[in-house]
Amino acid sequence: MTPAPALAGGRAERVLLLWAFALGALAAATCIRAYDFFWHLETGRWIAEHGTVPRADPFSFTAAGMPWVDHSWGYQIVAFALTRALGLAGPWALKVVVGGVVGLILAHALQRRRVPTLVTMMSVAVAVRGAAFRFTDRPEILSLACAALLAAIVCAPSPLSRGRLLGILLLTTMWANLHGGAVLAPLLLAAAAIGEGCAAAIHRDATRGRGAAGWFGVAGLSTLALLANPYGARLLEVPWTLSRLLREPWAQNPEWARPALGEFPLLYACAAGLAALSLFRPRGVGAGAGMAFLGAVLALGSVRHIGVFFVLLPFSVPGWAGGLSPSGRSGRLRRFAGAAIPLAAIAWMGIFPVEGTLGTGTEPGRFPEAAADFLEREQIAAPMFHEVAFGGYLLHRFPDRPLFIDGRNEIYPEVLRRIHAGQSDLPGFWKAIDGWGLDAALLRYPASPQQVVYTSPDGSRRAEPRSWSEVFFPRSEWALIYWDDVAMLRVRRSAFPAAWIAAREWSINPDDWPRVRQEIAAGRLPIERVEAELWRRLAQAPGCRRAQRLLADLGDPSGGEGSAPADRGGG
Repeated sequence: MTPAPALAGGRAERVLLLWAFALGALAAATCIRAYDFFWHLETGRWIAEHGTVPRADPFSFTAAGMPWVDHSWGYQIVAFALTRALGLAGPWALKVVVGGVVGLILAHALQRRRVPTLVTMMSVAVAVRGAAFRFTDRPEILSLACAALLAAIVCAPSPLSRGRLLGILLLTTMWANLHGGAVLAPLLLAAAAIGEGCAAAIHRDATRGRGAAGWFGVAGLSTLALLANPYGARLLEVPWTLSRLLREPWAQNPEWARPALGEFPLLYACAAGLAALSLFRPRGVGAGAGMAFLGAVLALGSVRHIGVFFVLLPFSVPGWAGGLSPSGRSGRLRRFAGAAIPLAAIAWMGIFPVEGTLGTGTEPGRFPEAAADFLEREQIAAPMFHEVAFGGYLLHRFPDRPLFIDGRNEIYPEVLRRIHAGQSDLPGFWKAIDGWGLDAALLRYPASPQQVVYTSPDGSRRAEPRSWSEVFFPRSEWALIYWDDVAMLRVRRSAFPAAWIAAREWSINPDDWPRVRQEIAAGRLPIERVEAELWRRLAQAPGCRRAQRLLADLGDPSGGEGSAPADRGGG
């Protein structure tokens, strides 16, 4: 009869691991929405076709030949191979599986450290929820898995052995060929060494002190392991290059901004809890807490590193909860919590996904898919200005056409600088557009209108909100020939036949709706003409929510929804 408890315990552990995998997979099971995904995919295609990694930009006409360290080439090859075999379902499934593996690693690591089941479930649930918005269709998700696996190896409940050392070095080498986040490996190992050094001082444990010194040595070896990539030591320069770039006003990126408390309360709560436990219960500090502290410092400095903090956070838990034995007097409560926590976590992730829509394929209303169909149908191949966010998808749809720009900020410093300067120097912007030889522009709907200052004949000045598209691509020179819920397409009048433009042009700009309302109110624009154009758009695209909203707004004299910036979703 003695094997029965062990069997029950083993079965419970397997159920816990299965739940953790399902939670991580569910967190990653959102539609493809990362703007960078498609240029990663096309780079994988390029590598497969050329049999080597790119060392200079092969895609754009604005930065052609610019040196480029493609630090995600391993992910790109895998993503392309899966896409060729399974379509976009292939890389989507990869993301889901990797998300599940992250959950599995966290739960298994806590089990090995004898953390009580309820604490394990709560720790994994919080970690997955906090990191979920970084479970995207980009190589970063592989970095999160590698960081979790490295922490699990470091925090294993056994002395450092040759096998573990070899595993760390092999993992670091693999990581260095999957994503540039591999440069974190030596830093994490050094943080673990500092954590162990603090623990040795607190416990007066000479053995742990020698172990801390050993981890510093492993950190040095892992730095050498990072060099085993096609670019060698240039990989180590990537973070510093990006850091210098992001200090420039023309290269601001929301991903690298400091996270706001109101947007990421869970981050601040967990970081504060980690600090409080370390301060008031210092005997729980160790290698796991050291790595979690490094993750907290990185995460509080930039949104990009929030995922790293949350996948490292559970490794700090065993120092305070490892080996605890639950009291026998609360069996009913434990059984209730043991059922409620996993179900609540699954519901929390499934009903309220952190970002995006659960499902396969691309996120509805995210990419200019219909606009690309129009470009293909009308055979428009003119050099085109477009948003950074649209670059990857356009490269995917038109791989043989040189690109204006995409999400690889490090190779477009001059382009970004000139675009930024143009925001306050309109003639300079137009000069840059002419210099690049652009005859088309695929634009997103901006979050807010531009304030344009007009000077009256009497010398008085007034500010009026106008759309970005109308200010920077004025109707007098650029014709609006297509629009939907995601994008607008303008072409230079002098570059296309007038009759061709006349057959496709829209006389109203849905991005400049307050102005349209003013023109109607002043009697300069017949409302019947506006209604006719909106009905024409709905006849072409019955699901166009923007056209539906603007048409409804015509019957609302107060301005209604149409006077406010519309969302970017829709069909």
